Amino acid sequence: MRSSKFYILLLFASLLVTTEGLGQLMLDATQRKIRNHTKARIGSPAARTQATTPLSLPFWDDFSFTPVDDPNDTTANDPLDSIWVNSQSVWINRGIGVNAPSINVATFDGLNEEGLPYSADILANGYRDSLVSQPIDLSEAKVAVAERNTVYLSFAYQWQGNGEPPDPNDFLQLEMRDSDSSWAIVMTIVPKTTLSRTEFYDTIIQIPNTGDRFFFHKNFQFRFQNFGRKSGPFDTWNIDYIYLNKNRTLSSLSFPDRSVASQATQLFGRYTAVPLEHFRKQSAFDSVEFDVKNLKKAVVEIAIGYEAYMTFRNYTGGAANDHTILFGTGGVGPNGGLMAPSERARVRIENKPDTSDPQQFSPTADSIDIDLQVKVISGDNLDSGRPGFLPVDFRINDTLTTTYRLKDYYAYDDGAAEFSARLNTTTDKLAYAFDMLTDDVDTLAGFDVYFPDFGLTSNPLVNFAVYEDNNGMPGDPLYTISSYTLKVQNAVNKFQRVNILETVRVQNRFYIGYTSPSVRIGLDYNNNTADRIFVDVGGGWYQNTDVNGSLMIRPLFGKGVDNPVGIPEEVVTIQAYPNPNNGEFYIDSKTELVQVINLAGQSIPFIVQEYSSEQQKVNLQQTSPGLYILKVRKGNSVIAHKIVVR
Repeated sequence: MRSSKFYILLLFASLLVTTEGLGQLMLDATQRKIRNHTKARIGSPAARTQATTPLSLPFWDDFSFTPVDDPNDTTANDPLDSIWVNSQSVWINRGIGVNAPSINVATFDGLNEEGLPYSADILANGYRDSLVSQPIDLSEAKVAVAERNTVYLSFAYQWQGNGEPPDPNDFLQLEMRDSDSSWAIVMTIVPKTTLSRTEFYDTIIQIPNTGDRFFFHKNFQFRFQNFGRKSGPFDTWNIDYIYLNKNRTLSSLSFPDRSVASQATQLFGRYTAVPLEHFRKQSAFDSVEFDVKNLKKAVVEIAIGYEAYMTFRNYTGGAANDHTILFGTGGVGPNGGLMAPSERARVRIENKPDTSDPQQFSPTADSIDIDLQVKVISGDNLDSGRPGFLPVDFRINDTLTTTYRLKDYYAYDDGAAEFSARLNTTTDKLAYAFDMLTDDVDTLAGFDVYFPDFGLTSNPLVNFAVYEDNNGMPGDPLYTISSYTLKVQNAVNKFQRVNILETVRVQNRFYIGYTSPSVRIGLDYNNNTADRIFVDVGGGWYQNTDVNGSLMIRPLFGKGVDNPVGIPEEVVTIQAYPNPNNGEFYIDSKTELVQVINLAGQSIPFIVQEYSSEQQKVNLQQTSPGLYILKVRKGNSVIAHKIVVR
């Protein structure tokens, strides 16, 4: 475990990089993987075969065929071993790039292969992530002497994107390996005031064929490295669409490729998942949209279309029944399906699912997954320019797949955290707004939340609250949980369920929030709901402007607990002593502390400590003499106990 000094230093680092110096919600790192360095890396056998002989031209990767956010693939989000070597520090993702040439980008920042900072020193600068190609055969057997002046490497880079902007002294560097196995710097890209964080810049460079360094050998390699702060998710660069080949010139930045260039938007308003029962009461769909990019710079317009299919997977008692329909077809581009050279077009699928069709939405289903698959009909394989790019098959980036869920919870996130966010002090509060799809009142049974283990040395305590709405801002608390004990799980993207032990009824808009500076909450960058996040630093609630993305909190609906107070039939008991007391007492059994309330129903803050293997010590904070109710959970039972403070 890292020392407490590290986290104090990281706190000041975060303060330095917030958009506003006084911002209290801070962007932070999150552990993206838990590596077992003693085991071989496992993944798709077809895609993950380590190169044993040098590659041949052409070399191409747009990262669209790299597995991303797949919990069943231990190498997901890593550059493919078949193309890149020892490059796991670079994060392949779909959320940090903006307006990328195709789905997924390679992100360079100050986090290592596990998603943790390279250094605990907030002032440390240096080389960080590195993307290194497998050896490529540029010997005379593969590239004739007369062809050497035609070998060019091109790529697209982006400054910042959805990450944190590089500082003036930071840079992205391209190096190449010569015949003596030495690396030579051939290009350095520095931040400029003219750079836009939302644009990818096409770049091309000739493989040097003169001078003292010789690069046309059997084991040629190139690599990208970034230089910047090593203490967190700072100084971000994105790279996409890397292509190396012969028979090129400085103007060879046109490709016979029409790619899917974004994820599909949400089907249920702002949500990736909604409760099925809410959806049934007031079915509401949004038109799904996605981007297509024409990477050909030819002067003529190109006819491009798309086909979209939806598979409805209805679950009843654990059994699944699939039904697939043609969801939509049409042209891409505003001009009757004709795309101009280098155009980026937004496609809107106007069709909506049919809720009256029982094969799409079974009335007996207890949950439904909806898989959307979009395929761009691009003619990439028929393009007249394709022979010059063989054997590259640009059709590999023509397909997009997205899953939407109807179950028992709301979710803005997609289940994978790119970063995390955290509060600054013990008094800061956070609240996250949720708008129900139905106008009916329903019971909030609990919520799932992802607090990454990064930085935790023991099970932390968190104060949770459910708030009512007050004209678009968090209002009075409907329910509070004081000093809830989170569990260190040693897992990535694993939610913890916090059950609500009383009947909490919500309607229309409500908020779930917490107070704890010692934990970080998962932050998904693929869906930006920053406007739903609110922070209170002591002067009242204000809308977040410090971080973008979606917090990984998912409210859960159900029947709840009808009679949470009292002793159940199995007669589970606890003893609290001394009683009466001065606000300090002991519990004679290990329990999950829920809350302490006064007779007005208000939560009383407290601190709990492990006193012995079978006892817990409780210190009430800011109490006056009187009667209080201690509520604890032990197993599946909820127990109420009177505490008298003198």
